[in-house]
Amino acid sequence: MRQEMQLDMERNLQEEREQMAADLKRDMDQDLQKKLEEEREHMKGELEKMFQEKMATLMAGMQQPLATGR
Repeated sequence: MRQEMQLDMERNLQEEREQMAADLKRDMDQDLQKKLEEEREHMKGELEKMFQEKMATLMAGMQQPLATGR
């Protein structure tokens, strides 16, 4: 009887460990996905900013009068 109780407790503990490991993995995966999405959004913003700066420079250059050979 005592051995059965001990085996049952060990089984329960193993199930709890497995559940905790699965929960931890899920939480870590969700955290990683969130961080990746945040980084992706940040990079999109940086690229948009660079694009806008390049376009502004290009447009400013196009509006200046052409230099004559004088």
